[in-house]
Amino acid sequence: MSAATKNLWGSIPAVAKTKTPLTVLREQGRILEKETGGRLVGIVTTRTNTIIS
Repeated sequence: MSAATKNLWGSIPAVAKTKTPLTVLREQGRILEKETGGRLVGIVTTRTNTIIS
């Protein structure tokens, strides 16, 4: 890196454990169900799209 190049990222803190978006959505679904007494249920599913050439 040359002396003229400026760091645009700033200070990036170390992350002990990162949650995936899927994990966050599933957690929030469980919280939604608990907070509404089961009246609302958050269900998160996944699927894989296959491209056939």
